[in-house]
Amino acid sequence: MKIVHRSAFTIAILCAFASAQSLRAAAPAKPAAATPGKPAASPAQPAITALLKEYKDKKGEGLREKSNYFQENKTEGITPDVIVAALEKPVSTDARTEAYVKWQLLSGVEAAFPEELKARVVRVYRNAPVPPNHPGGDHQRLDRELRRTIGINNADAEVPVNKELAEAIKKYREQIEPILAYRDELYSRMPSGFDKLAAGVSDVYDRASHGAPTTEFWKGVMGDIRAWALASTDSAHMRDMSAALTKLHAIVKDDKNKPYYRVMWIKEDNFKGLRWQGQGTIDQDRYMGELADWLAEHAKNPGAGGLTFKEDENKKMKK
Repeated sequence: MKIVHRSAFTIAILCAFASAQSLRAAAPAKPAAATPGKPAASPAQPAITALLKEYKDKKGEGLREKSNYFQENKTEGITPDVIVAALEKPVSTDARTEAYVKWQLLSGVEAAFPEELKARVVRVYRNAPVPPNHPGGDHQRLDRELRRTIGINNADAEVPVNKELAEAIKKYREQIEPILAYRDELYSRMPSGFDKLAAGVSDVYDRASHGAPTTEFWKGVMGDIRAWALASTDSAHMRDMSAALTKLHAIVKDDKNKPYYRVMWIKEDNFKGLRWQGQGTIDQDRYMGELADWLAEHAKNPGAGGLTFKEDENKKMKK
């Protein structure tokens, strides 16, 4: 998959969102009293140890379906400060294990993190494990394999190739579940505001650029952006968000950035043979472009009205 490198997109577009004040380093939590010369153990450490064992014993299968460890295991000394400090430190070299453990640690926070921890939580979110690449994401390799190994004129290969790819995609979806669950939970517990939205848009890019399903997460972020813009008079950040969404929309709608999900026998005037078919990671991505356009317009006169998509306008005209 030909995709803009993550660091280039993030640095050029998304990191420019954050004001110096909002992402200023927050004061670290004061450590608990410790024996001289020996750091105090975090109250969250027993949970981390238990969750690592839980993940290992179950071999990553049949795990918890929601973030509920601390609801089932009451632990003294668990505070938002303690949880953030635990999230800031690595717990495993395996991305799935890391995500699973930290997803469960979030159950130690009721509702959202307090505002004073926002900067640290944003950094934790930006450093969260990213999904691995979709098995259909490497277009160059798959195109080469279709030409040299499978054979574009081999019509009989359509069914077995699609079966193999479908199985690989199924395993991929299972593999990324803990990573997406951690990111979903962390986003939902971040204090509201522009910094949360900027981090959310960055997350949309991370997911889409790796071929992970992104529709449902994007819908939530889109709704949050709309609500924020309607209640805000921050024209500068509206323009920043509009610019970022415009660039992001250009990336996700480009066929070159849509992972292959099947091969199909095609008969056209100038072509007959097998051809890979791509599938977008965000359904109805046009709403991203419409939201970008509306933000740019709304920034000229914030507070002047709601967001209406073209589809809604067409319905009104039919009535």
